Amino acid sequence: MHFRKLHGYSTKASNNVRKAIVLPSIREPNAARGHALYVGGVLATNQSDYGEATRMLTECLAIRRGLDTPRETGATLSTLATLHLQQNDTAKAHDYQVEAIGIFRDLGDRVGEAIGLLNLGEISMRQDDPDAKELFEQCLTIARSIKHQELESDCERNLGELAFGAGNLPAAQIRFARSLTVCRDAADRRGEAIALWRLGKTDAACGDHESARKRLAEALRALQAFEMNSEALDCLEDYVKLMQLAGQIESAVRAYAAGGAIRETLALPRPPHREAELQTRLKAARALLGERSFDIAWRTGRAWSLGEAIERALASTAVSPVTA
Repeated sequence: MHFRKLHGYSTKASNNVRKAIVLPSIREPNAARGHALYVGGVLATNQSDYGEATRMLTECLAIRRGLDTPRETGATLSTLATLHLQQNDTAKAHDYQVEAIGIFRDLGDRVGEAIGLLNLGEISMRQDDPDAKELFEQCLTIARSIKHQELESDCERNLGELAFGAGNLPAAQIRFARSLTVCRDAADRRGEAIALWRLGKTDAACGDHESARKRLAEALRALQAFEMNSEALDCLEDYVKLMQLAGQIESAVRAYAAGGAIRETLALPRPPHREAELQTRLKAARALLGERSFDIAWRTGRAWSLGEAIERALASTAVSPVTA
């Protein structure tokens, strides 16, 4: 499962899990069914299929609690925390993760503890809690001591996010670049795509729009290939922002509309800060295009699939801004 998650074979693995859990030997609430549900829940979370992920992981947790398997229970709690965080339910995410960390510390499980600290840091970051930085630093120390590259890259990336949010762009670039290097060393293709995306965003914020275009385009194709729908939609909007700055207003509006329609279909709402920023961009686009042209572009884009929206955006060549 871990290899498939990192290297982008989630669809095939998900289909295999669905076939497995209906087999007679895996219908009973035993360790085998718990494992199959856990793998399926992780893959569904990875593909932003939150309904299936919730069903699988909730049943998995009940089975593992009943079997009194603390390590497996802790892993399920951590994954449920990630699932609820991705749906912006920070309260549930926090409760699941605090319980998981307690289990892993009792077991002396350093990997589980580090994963828990990472998740708790991401929850704290979403809540604008200043403790987030300390939680990531604690996780990073453990990750390096046990030579866990995936956790190390995630910590570096999240510390970069904090620096980016604070307006410290040079520090953000250093952290994101470290994350990218670790991901490449570990052949973590998913992590590499996310690090490239973050570097592209930072390039754009620094005014280097050509570098931003290249990195965001590369990241977007990878996120699409790995079926990371939530991340792909966010990355697409960051790329389309460059198109809008370059004066490609109608094309940008069509792509924004496509993203909005796809989010509705997949039940993937934007985080509040992204929604507020997008509404500002749409207001500016409407003022430039006028009501009629804006509405035509909007209706056109809402009919596109995610793949079509990405291809049309990447086919655009003029993404260097006409004004700073």
